[in-house]
Amino acid sequence: MNDSVRKLELKKLIQEYNFLLTDEEYKNEVINENKEGFLKEIHEKKIELGLIENEPYKIEAKEKLEEDYKKNEEIKEEQKEGEEEKKDEETKTSD
Repeated sequence: MNDSVRKLELKKLIQEYNFLLTDEEYKNEVINENKEGFLKEIHEKKIELGLIENEPYKIEAKEKLEEDYKKNEEIKEEQKEGEEEKKDEETKTSD
């Protein structure tokens, strides 16, 4: 009885963790898809308000953001793999 309850608790925690990862991936995707347009609008608004001179919007920032996003995705993949390995080990030891 105690073992089955513990297994269910572990499954629940793993499912919650997977949901959080999926949620984080979704949020990052939405941000990355809309970030360039948003930053461009902000740049135009700053020009309109006279906060900066009329300079073209720099796309270099977008490339840097994409590079950072890719690095973050690689880290998340490594974390997922580590969690799956840990899950497999716990399943083997509990059997």
